[in-house]
Amino acid sequence: MDGKRSVRAVAACVVLALVGCAGCVGGGPRLEGVVVASPSARGPLDRPAAEVQAAVARVWPRTAALWPGVDLSGHHVLLTDGERGWLVDAVGMSRVGAADLERAGVDVPAPGGAERTTWRGERTVVVRPPAGARAQDDPVAAGLELFALATRAAFVPPGQDASAAAGGERLQTYPLEAEPRMVRAMIHDSLLAAYQRPGERAERLAAAAYWNEQWVRRFPAEAKGSAEADLRVGAAAYFARYAVAMAAADDPAEHLMTTLRPLAGEPAEDPAGEAGAIGTVALLNADVLGLGVKERLLREGVPPVDAVLTELTDVEPVRQTVPEAVREAVERSTAERNERLGRAIGPFTRAMEDDGRPLLMLPAGSGRVVGEGLFTTEELPVDAVVPGGRGRFVLESGTLTLDGVTVARMPGPDGGAYVAVPLDQDGEGVSLAGDRLTLAGGGLRGAVDVRVAEDGGRTVLHAR
Repeated sequence: MDGKRSVRAVAACVVLALVGCAGCVGGGPRLEGVVVASPSARGPLDRPAAEVQAAVARVWPRTAALWPGVDLSGHHVLLTDGERGWLVDAVGMSRVGAADLERAGVDVPAPGGAERTTWRGERTVVVRPPAGARAQDDPVAAGLELFALATRAAFVPPGQDASAAAGGERLQTYPLEAEPRMVRAMIHDSLLAAYQRPGERAERLAAAAYWNEQWVRRFPAEAKGSAEADLRVGAAAYFARYAVAMAAADDPAEHLMTTLRPLAGEPAEDPAGEAGAIGTVALLNADVLGLGVKERLLREGVPPVDAVLTELTDVEPVRQTVPEAVREAVERSTAERNERLGRAIGPFTRAMEDDGRPLLMLPAGSGRVVGEGLFTTEELPVDAVVPGGRGRFVLESGTLTLDGVTVARMPGPDGGAYVAVPLDQDGEGVSLAGDRLTLAGGGLRGAVDVRVAEDGGRTVLHAR
């Protein structure tokens, strides 16, 4: 194909690219950091916020060198626990109080979440630390984790709609199967080896080409369904991972060389994590090989691994086998994840099938819920089950937050899209007085007006 490159043709540039040579594409710039003094530790967010500010100052003014056209220099980070926090940019940081958040009407995400918004007219990412995070024990690590969340959320390539850039969700069938995860792990680990071992690059890329071919041939439905996630989540994960390396080290490429780990043997990933890991190592190979795939990746709708492999003339698939240790590790991690998911999906399935439990229906357009992925199961006729869902729903009559609550996405009797939550009518923290529903337990908080209806003998509460 015209325009294809040879691995050998770019081999002379590889070593120079890894140390940031200005004459080679994608090696990553060497950066001088901007360091601010840590604030006095008056709150759990103070020291991590200082680390976030240092990382933002060091990296965000230079993101166009990482991904053409992506300039985060004027963006802000609002780091908050929902009550107070810090506003951070490349210049400095300032405290934000509860009254400031209330006046601005900021929609604070669930713990561990990050959302794009505006703050006093400025482009901002709101970041909420994960629940139970012990930031004071290691504020540097906590700060880099929060910086990664913010950077990933802020990443919108040129010409892309912000909502499209956040795409990547796809359905999985529960219980999970191990075989497709093995193939995906081998794609990732072959690409990682190609990046970390320049002397073996050609043969490792040939292995990646084989496993990618197997992925498309043996699991066509899943491969087609994951293409969007592989593209968008993979690009965003690479961008955030490299940005963290830029913040943490003078030589980002060398930092990545020594810190990236194989996917095989790790706990079974959800599709977004798997897609992000594969996209990251595919684009790192594009960097060291000088392949300009970033400029056309999203425009052409090609997943990173496909873009890299089709760019090279001398990479042909070479038959491989799954090492026994990898097979055992992936089977074990898949079984463990099935067991973990079962602890959420099993009780939820029984609750959904219990007509004695009222069913709360939240209009999908009033909020967003994220969890451990989207799952279908033979037992439930719903669009998707979201285990451990976290989110916030803002309706005309009030607000509800979910934290660790398994929910279903499903159509309602009016044909609209809803998030369904079975309630324990006699449970603690559930109160229905007239048309006012108040929730204060089991991961549900808030109060909204509801329209009470009956559907096949079951009480259905439509939030409004």
